[in-house]
Amino acid sequence: MDEKELKKYNFGVNMRKWVKDHENYVLHNKGNLSIKELRAWHERKLAYLQHERLIHLIVTLLTAMAVIFAIGVFIFFPEGREYTALFVLGLMILLAFYFRHYFFLENTVQKWYMIDEELHNREMKAENS
Repeated sequence: MDEKELKKYNFGVNMRKWVKDHENYVLHNKGNLSIKELRAWHERKLAYLQHERLIHLIVTLLTAMAVIFAIGVFIFFPEGREYTALFVLGLMILLAFYFRHYFFLENTVQKWYMIDEELHNREMKAENS
């Protein structure tokens, strides 16, 4: 990849596209790799996704704790409630997006486990024939 291509990732990777592209690559073997090589590549990408999921779990939990703390501040400190309410609302919206993304990552990891199992079965069938 040259520098120009890398610039499009300056603000992050579109995870949904990344997942879809990988699934198409693996399920249709667009690289014409052996099943063993394909499975090794899939397991490497699965490890990336598991790491991403773990980081998002930690961030989601920390954000949830911040929401709970902010609600506590709202309840026990009556002065400045309108500002605290806005802060709580903002954190809850952020938390909703974190839950949505984490849900996507969790389900994708589980789906990729099934793909790995399919690749394993193909590998065993190829070895036995």
